[in-house]
Amino acid sequence: MHQVSSESDVFDADDDYEWREDLPSESQLASASRRYQGLLTIFYRNARPLTYDEIYAAYNATIGPYLPVSHNTDQTQLHDAYSLKIRNDIKTLNKILGGIIVQDERNNAGTAHRYLLRPDVSRQTHLAFDAAESVWVHLALRLLEGDFTQIDSHVRSVSEIDPENPLAVQSQALISRFTQDIFRAIAAAQIIEFDYQARYGEATHRRVRPTRMMLSRGFFYVRGFDETRQGFRTFKLSRLSNPVITNQTFDVAEHVESPRNVSLESPLERVIFVADSEKASEAVMNAELICEHADFARQAPKLGLDVLDRVPSGWNLYSAKRPDFYTWSRLATEAMAHLAVLDPPKLVTATVQAAQRLTHLKLTAGESETGRLKFDEFSQRTAGVSIDNQTRVTAESLAVMTFILKHSAAGNTCTVAELAKHFGLQPADIKNIIWDFLDLDAAASNADSDYDSFLPSIRKDGTIEVNGSRSWVMPPSFSAHEALSLLLGLEVAGYLAPSSQEAIATARLKVASWLGQVHELTAPQLVTNTVPPSIQSSLETLNRAIEQGRTVVFTYTNASWDTALRRVAPQSVYTDRYHVYLVGVNLDKRKWHKYRLDRLSDLHVTADPIPEKLPQKPSYKYQTVDLELKNQAKSYVDTILHAQTVEQSATTYRVRLKVKDPAWLQRVIQILATDITAIVGGPAHQTVVEAARQTGAAALARYAELDSTRAVTDG
Repeated sequence: MHQVSSESDVFDADDDYEWREDLPSESQLASASRRYQGLLTIFYRNARPLTYDEIYAAYNATIGPYLPVSHNTDQTQLHDAYSLKIRNDIKTLNKILGGIIVQDERNNAGTAHRYLLRPDVSRQTHLAFDAAESVWVHLALRLLEGDFTQIDSHVRSVSEIDPENPLAVQSQALISRFTQDIFRAIAAAQIIEFDYQARYGEATHRRVRPTRMMLSRGFFYVRGFDETRQGFRTFKLSRLSNPVITNQTFDVAEHVESPRNVSLESPLERVIFVADSEKASEAVMNAELICEHADFARQAPKLGLDVLDRVPSGWNLYSAKRPDFYTWSRLATEAMAHLAVLDPPKLVTATVQAAQRLTHLKLTAGESETGRLKFDEFSQRTAGVSIDNQTRVTAESLAVMTFILKHSAAGNTCTVAELAKHFGLQPADIKNIIWDFLDLDAAASNADSDYDSFLPSIRKDGTIEVNGSRSWVMPPSFSAHEALSLLLGLEVAGYLAPSSQEAIATARLKVASWLGQVHELTAPQLVTNTVPPSIQSSLETLNRAIEQGRTVVFTYTNASWDTALRRVAPQSVYTDRYHVYLVGVNLDKRKWHKYRLDRLSDLHVTADPIPEKLPQKPSYKYQTVDLELKNQAKSYVDTILHAQTVEQSATTYRVRLKVKDPAWLQRVIQILATDITAIVGGPAHQTVVEAARQTGAAALARYAELDSTRAVTDG
């Protein structure tokens, strides 16, 4: 006999759709999906504001009972129950879609709420989802059980489709229907044919074996094996014409796309933090494609994960037998980058729970009402989570950065002293927190960096000027994908309001301006206490090859995503605290080179000995410069420089820098201007030092002037 589940519905009346510790069952998801799809249908059929009673009546008349029918229920209780349920469902649906407008009408009986679904006019003309919004869209797609017509119409209604243009509307309707057809074709392994208009050139006829459907920044794509071009390709649905789902089936195992062994961080760190919308779209696509091909089945057993249907859900990621921070953040970010292949509701819930547990953040009853952290009161200081040997993320540090992001996105500014007073901390604590998050390590700032960087500088009048046009990337003190995982969890949980790429970029500039800093921002990946198994294996192999005097062969993926075979005579392995490198001679080019181990694959030791005659190792000329600094600045200065301390007195200490680039030294001096008491260096750097001091002093004077003006205004 079939047992009716006694579990409460996924969205209880009393929790008001706050994230719960337990996860919804399949029956609960199906119930929620039915209600949401029904609500959307009613909203689209009735293009006018509707009350709870009107929604309930329309739902019962056209779809079925909104709530399970009980003949013993009092009508007043029933009215209260469905009103509350509809209210909660509309709140959730509004989180997913946005654009549900509430109109309050007052009369003698009280206030009546009327709901109308329409495009949110505050959105940009060209819709571009940020990471948190993408989570909700994927969640909505899951809940709508394959009926993409309505949500796709809504997405397009706030993007570039002109409703007055019949061709555009007709084209969009075709895309919506074709989207559903492609999902069915993928499930049935049916070949599809269409004419494809590339960005340049004439339309060409394509015959494709579809394998994946993807939603990236508001646009649908189909990925599959192109029989015309004999390779895997990605097609944007809006560029398709004359689509046909054939009756011909194909063998899924005949053409299988090989997993690409590439570093995840380069595209992922650009998902949120790239400033150019076109580059952002491309970066998201790259991340999705890369993560789509990650071989979870092969990696999962090594990491102690249970394999369920090859791709683990977010909950399984969190419940790993070895849920160390590196494993969690890496796999969670892989999953986040391509939510379509996972179970979004569980993944989102797991990410939120992980963020809460890792950072000791808990919502109180009052905070649950707003979905935002309160910053006025703190519990006792927590030990935090160890990201590396020096950085600890605590509830306070996350709250400080959340506050900064939230208020800078709103156009507000403040000083370190004001932040310290607000949070009840010392100014040095605030500086340490911001330094930890920005991680201005000069070792990673050089012209040969693999990372695109955003170069702000401070003019003499104290304003921020952006030099160069390269993409913005976030420079956290933990790795890029760890930061992305935490930020996504915090945004989804409601701790961080979803922010656009430009808002986050602006926030970073304002943080820099508050501290009077000039810096080059990079996004290095920390080598954490938990070394990834693949890197550990490569280390052992390389050390063995060096001991035996043998050459090695491996496949290497460079920063431009070009993959090639390398024959190398290994000489040494070292780490700069961000990556692990192999240093050796490229035997084909006869040149010294260094290779990042996280970009190696198929590494093996050959029988060939290392040649006796190798090219001479290039020498790097540098000059030694000593900086004498105030002792009270030591904690955050050490975080920036990681330099050798050569002597220390009661009030000052001296660090020794090896300088190859005068411009780098100039930035360091500008950053630390207020904490430097003396500079001891060669004559070659005297001009640089003086220029840096003048610029730094002018900038700091400007900030002091702004602070005093603000204080008078506030007073």
